[in-house]
Amino acid sequence: VRHGIALPIVGIVAALALAVVVLILIVIGVITSTAAALAFAFALVTLALALLITLITITLTLALALALLALTVTLALTRALAVDLGPIGIRCNAIAPGWIDTDLNRSYVERHPDRDQVVADLARLHPIARIGEPADVAATAFWLASPDAGFVTGQVIQVEGGRTVRLSLPTALEP
Repeated sequence: VRHGIALPIVGIVAALALAVVVLILIVIGVITSTAAALAFAFALVTLALALLITLITITLTLALALALLALTVTLALTRALAVDLGPIGIRCNAIAPGWIDTDLNRSYVERHPDRDQVVADLARLHPIARIGEPADVAATAFWLASPDAGFVTGQVIQVEGGRTVRLSLPTALEP
């Protein structure tokens, strides 16, 4: 039990809530023949199963479970919108930033006694050996909006310096 909540129970409740949403989306998709509703429903079914299995077999923090949910929903929605809006010339993409040097992340780092060590540890977690800058995300957004990305749709572009290849936290940031 973490945060006063039994995580497997949270997983079961989340899966049941997602199942209700999935059923509604399937009905909407069948009635309207909307690919987005059906694709989104399929993604939520997959998410519900993954979330339930993960929460039952591994003790996760609630924040990590919510991050998984957010990324899965972003991917499903981006792909579904690309399918539905592509025929009218609208491209749909998303950007999933990693550890970017923003005010929020800076405030998190500042809470640690050895800020320089934390920043160095974070940089080492990235295969390109640095923390991302807001300009990295902005450059990706500008590229996606440009004619150079005219044939790119339905994608979630990860701007994270390869961080997802290395999933552990640096020692200085572990709870």
